[in-house]
Amino acid sequence: MDDVPEGYDKLPMYPAAAVHALLTALPEGITVVDEAITTGTAVRRYHRTTGPGQYFFCRGGGLGWGMPAACGVSLARDKEPVLCIVGDGSAMYSPQALWTASSRRLPVLFAVVNNQQYAILKANLHQMGGTSAATGRYIGMDIDQPAINFPNLAQSMGVPAWRIEKANDVGAAAAEIWHSGRPGLLELPIRVYAQM
Repeated sequence: MDDVPEGYDKLPMYPAAAVHALLTALPEGITVVDEAITTGTAVRRYHRTTGPGQYFFCRGGGLGWGMPAACGVSLARDKEPVLCIVGDGSAMYSPQALWTASSRRLPVLFAVVNNQQYAILKANLHQMGGTSAATGRYIGMDIDQPAINFPNLAQSMGVPAWRIEKANDVGAAAAEIWHSGRPGLLELPIRVYAQM
């Protein structure tokens, strides 16, 4: 994993820098549940697997499965630590998984990559053309009015959480949660590569 992506010093973080910082701070061969959608390419690039059963991803178009799946994987494996990388839109479909992680004391690290929008859906609409592409209006696709405070949401369900602004700070925060043996959440504000 020698190829450090650009953007470690950018605000908001580049998605690849956020994922690289996260995964290089954690041990090789960890179990990853990936529902990061627009950031998933970076997850697959930087995740260092050492065997089968270490990477979970959904090839369908459903949203909201990642956080509960991470809890389920940890439970099925006798409370093994799990990293769940999830987009902000996907996280809003099943935030109650945070309560499950807290109440069952599951060592799941939830990393919410937050671009404040359903970027993948915007990209799909843009590719199809039509009214949204012509007008630049993507109704119901922005998640910023009001902005979601993921650390507050997590803490309300008993999960310690922090918002990390810089890629250089991601690794230390991730490692601390990982080695605590408890659930935790990091909100990672990321930029969108191509604005619609």
